[in-house]
Amino acid sequence: MFTYAFSRSYLKGKKWYVVIGFTSMYFSGGLIPSFMLLNWLGLYDTYWVYIIPALFGGFWNVIIFNANFKAIPEALFESAKIDGANEYTIFFRIVIPLSRPVLAALSVFTAVSVWNDYGATLYFTQSADLQTLQYLILKLIQSTDAIEQMANTVNANNPAVAELYSKAQGAGTVTARTLQLAAMVISSIPMVIMYPFAQKFFIKGVLLGSIKE
Repeated sequence: MFTYAFSRSYLKGKKWYVVIGFTSMYFSGGLIPSFMLLNWLGLYDTYWVYIIPALFGGFWNVIIFNANFKAIPEALFESAKIDGANEYTIFFRIVIPLSRPVLAALSVFTAVSVWNDYGATLYFTQSADLQTLQYLILKLIQSTDAIEQMANTVNANNPAVAELYSKAQGAGTVTARTLQLAAMVISSIPMVIMYPFAQKFFIKGVLLGSIKE
């Protein structure tokens, strides 16, 4: 809805929105202000912390939507207004149906970004019930790396242990590295399954958002 208003030439204060939007692309408030904001909104340690912040993907999505909305013929908007349609009617009954490919493309981008993000769990949750798969993979990698560092430290100080450790390396069917790789493969399965269903809209949406007619 913001981009639709932004794409209209008669929007008042459009230059200020441009300045604010492009500034937000290069400068961020940082982790502490983000934590304070989400805590003030009551999103800390709730499931909504994964949903609400992801609804607005930043000014990048605004640029893509803006190119798509401007590609819609202006005569279509004028004819709708002549028939008595207001801005909300035009947006929901004309603009949204014509923007389904771009919506599908950006939905895939957003879904992949949220699925691969472990920062929200790390910084904005503390309940074990809200831990995501990516966060568990992060803990797995950190724990296995810590074990390897400890083993290397012990090996450097004790030749006998070093000899036993070198014999044990690769002897088993499951190692720390295979666990990490298996977890990464399993975590990518939902995105691999989802992508073929959205591929048609995804490709068309990327083209519409990147080429200005």
